[in-house]
Amino acid sequence: MQRGVILVAMACSLSACRGGDSPSEARFVVDGVWPREGEGVYLNEAIVVHFSDEVERTSVTSASFSVRRARDGRLAQGYLSVDGPRVRFDPRVPLSRSLDDAGLFPGTRYVVVVRGYPYLDGVRSVRGVPLGATTRWSFETAERGDMPTQLFDDRTPAIGALLKLFSETVAPDEAVQLVCAEPLDPTTLHDSDFSLHLVTDAGLVDETPVWLRLLQNDHPRGRQPGRAVIEVRPRKSLLPGTYILKPVAELHLRDFAGNQIWLPPMPSDAEGYVIEVRERDGDPSMQRMELDFLDTSLRSSIGVPGCDGTATWLGDGTVRLRIPAACGNGSEGELSLDGIVDATDVNSVRLRVPREARAELVAEGLVVLRSQGSMTIEGQLLRRGNAQAEFDDPRGLSISRWLDRAQTAERAWTVLVAGGDLILSGDVSMDGPLALVAGGRIRIVGDVEVAAGKLWLIGEGGGLGVVTHAIRPRLRIDEPLENPLVAPLYFAVLSAPLPPWGGVDHWLGADASGRDGVGTWGISYLPEDIEMDGMHARADAFHPVDDPRLLPAGSGLRLLIEVFALPSSPPAGTSWISPVVDRAELRWERTSLETRYR
Repeated sequence: MQRGVILVAMACSLSACRGGDSPSEARFVVDGVWPREGEGVYLNEAIVVHFSDEVERTSVTSASFSVRRARDGRLAQGYLSVDGPRVRFDPRVPLSRSLDDAGLFPGTRYVVVVRGYPYLDGVRSVRGVPLGATTRWSFETAERGDMPTQLFDDRTPAIGALLKLFSETVAPDEAVQLVCAEPLDPTTLHDSDFSLHLVTDAGLVDETPVWLRLLQNDHPRGRQPGRAVIEVRPRKSLLPGTYILKPVAELHLRDFAGNQIWLPPMPSDAEGYVIEVRERDGDPSMQRMELDFLDTSLRSSIGVPGCDGTATWLGDGTVRLRIPAACGNGSEGELSLDGIVDATDVNSVRLRVPREARAELVAEGLVVLRSQGSMTIEGQLLRRGNAQAEFDDPRGLSISRWLDRAQTAERAWTVLVAGGDLILSGDVSMDGPLALVAGGRIRIVGDVEVAAGKLWLIGEGGGLGVVTHAIRPRLRIDEPLENPLVAPLYFAVLSAPLPPWGGVDHWLGADASGRDGVGTWGISYLPEDIEMDGMHARADAFHPVDDPRLLPAGSGLRLLIEVFALPSSPPAGTSWISPVVDRAELRWERTSLETRYR
């Protein structure tokens, strides 16, 4: 069902009725807003406010007109515009499949605040009259459920648009681009929808998988038409020749209304888009690749030796350090557990159960082991006597609130919370419920003996041994408001081999950008082939360099992205702002393909 844009007369409950206090007899008030209080607001739906007079453009800023997430005050990302008496906020339309780069997130309550009197930086009319009173209201966005749900407003809801090939000729390491005349739902982008096939006298051969990403996803505004551009990148370099970009029988790809995108009529002998791959005379041999960290397929799960945890790369355009607020205050320092453990709440900087150790938890009720950095169980961790306990419904709570509620209700659960990686390479045996929480990554290669339905994983990762019986509840990892660290933490993540399509003769250089926050960040470089020791890269063979030009010629590389967090100085009161890496660029010289395969 499509929602029309309706301006609703403001009620005094929005705190902006014409009878409010004002420093002037000339009245300047809010006449109407959209959307009103309610649920199901689309992620691309404009927030529109009408005023009783034309608005002074310079008075409309992110301070005077703000859209913030209710639970933590985070600003929604988007674009403010002023048109006479109307101010409009257009949320950013996402490109990422995870929707983490969206202006408005699904299933989230937002608060809109339009500042007026008595604020000096509030909205003013073109006559210089301040808004009579601050206006405030809230709404909730459409929720992304297990069943397909319309999350976006669609200006052409009846039918999907045509998907066209932008150019029929590309260079061997150049991406193919597909163009659609309307925006697309990023959650329906599937790499498996297309594959590339070399055309030979014997037919189609050499199937090459591809990866897809949205380069552009413009919602129509006014006279501006909508448009989406999909980059189709082969996962290896292509030899010059004729190729077919072949779609599957039924595409997952949908427009904002859920209509399937349709393809142009194709000759029966083509069965897809015909593409000519040619070396171009006079083209410079220098190639470049920019990483915006929206594509998680470029991330590796290989552990970095010596780090506290895996840096967070979730597809929101950043790599950063994420720790749960519930990881504790670190007051007990570095801990090694063995024997009887009768504490109910352990707060460590780093926690281990060493190989050959046997730690048994004997306290009643809720037992929480917390570590600001890594938590490693190499030996045995046991708990007996609480087999009758059951997890309750978390109902979308944060980890902190869930634990507070469990403490009040005297739940007999065991919860392990690691700010960094939670590594289980030994034996864990629990009679009752066990929850594993990690700000970094959960890495299980040992034995976990927990009854079916009583093992919860909250965070990235897991393990093959627990896939069939572990549950991932809808619990949110909330981060601290203030810096809780008592010792430095080091988080890192490796990329997959770059560029994914190969073809590097030698490296020419690289750049990156980011923000420091409570620590610093850095990027270094490794050869694409990594020697492994279990889940991690082998420490004695792990030698990153500061400049990609120092790497061996004729090989791809891996990025080592590092974020370092430091304790507060002074010890308390510093806001928690993670170091962030938000862009990286690689430059190299491409081998001539005709020479490379000769």
